[in-house]
Amino acid sequence: MINLDKLNLKGKKVLIRLDLNVSSRNPKEITKEERFNAALPMIQYVTERGGKAILMSHLGRPDGKVVREDSLKCVAKALESKLNAKVAFPGNCIGKKVEETIESMKDGDITLLENLRFHPEEESNNVIFAKSLAKLGNVYINDAFGTAHRKHASIYGIPTLFKGKKPVAIGLLMQKEIDTWSSVMNNASPKYLCIGGAKLKEKINALAKLSGEFNETYMGGLVYNVVRAAQGRSIGISKITEKDKEDYVAKTKEFLDDVKNIIMPDYLTIAKPTKGGFTNAKKIAESDEVPKGYAIVDCIYEGEKLEQLSQANVGVCFGPFGVFEKEKGGFAEGTKNIGQAFNNINVAIFAGGDSGTAYGGIKANFSTGGGAAIKYLESKKLVAINALK
Repeated sequence: MINLDKLNLKGKKVLIRLDLNVSSRNPKEITKEERFNAALPMIQYVTERGGKAILMSHLGRPDGKVVREDSLKCVAKALESKLNAKVAFPGNCIGKKVEETIESMKDGDITLLENLRFHPEEESNNVIFAKSLAKLGNVYINDAFGTAHRKHASIYGIPTLFKGKKPVAIGLLMQKEIDTWSSVMNNASPKYLCIGGAKLKEKINALAKLSGEFNETYMGGLVYNVVRAAQGRSIGISKITEKDKEDYVAKTKEFLDDVKNIIMPDYLTIAKPTKGGFTNAKKIAESDEVPKGYAIVDCIYEGEKLEQLSQANVGVCFGPFGVFEKEKGGFAEGTKNIGQAFNNINVAIFAGGDSGTAYGGIKANFSTGGGAAIKYLESKKLVAINALK
């Protein structure tokens, strides 16, 4: 691995793995997203030095199929607007048209490849697919912290093929993220962990493995639902599963008695699910029963618990504490309260795909990767970094 500032990029075809997995599909809205804007400095760094920037990313979860709404074409338009530059978009990430587009690039030009995950070979780290991507460039830079824990072709396969033959490097954002997370555990107590959002596989692991590194753990989102169910308490029809169908309640029961620092919410907002949203919302005490037909849509901390959180030296928050999206009902009181408490924390970090949207305007550091951050805090290792060494 070569230090980024030692690379001669002029005239080179530079493969840059970015995390452009934005939530919006509207180019004007994309330009406002934290994750999108965090990727721009790396692109500018390469083009300003005369490199030919070949951008790679995924978008959504198309599961190896071409899904029109997950096309990166909307991101190409947002990049053109934000960078005030032409962004070529060949409509695929491998193949003859892609190769011809790249061969026609001039120094400082930008090409965005189509969604890598339209090909199942990306997530399976297929060697042939990795070779098809690798031959497009002379230099490889990984600046996608949000996927740095995934052993995918664009993350692990390409740098493995490049190693010892072509230069590889860590990007600007990746280095910044590593420095940020490395410093978290070196700061003084009290340290508080807040776990919300979805992606139960990552969040339940965080509860099991990371809570002991913090003084207190606050919960919201699906993690709270699972913990409540594991305690044998009513959850109505609240969501406690993901696409993987794993029994997270059973998994949580295995370690829950060993986690001694969980702080439960003061109140819950519950509501009846409808098509695309919720109805009949009402606020109940956390100790109350959740009636049949109702789902938990917000976890709300108030009073002394919020005051305690605000006095932390270090605060790390993974995801929102409820269904905060306006189109689904806008149950954002719990998320808002956590955000306000974080305004007073000395070292405050929000992580995960929805955090930039949910906690926008809060005085804090925003990480582009929730799962990657959890993995790094657990083991101090990431697949992407190991592949570059």
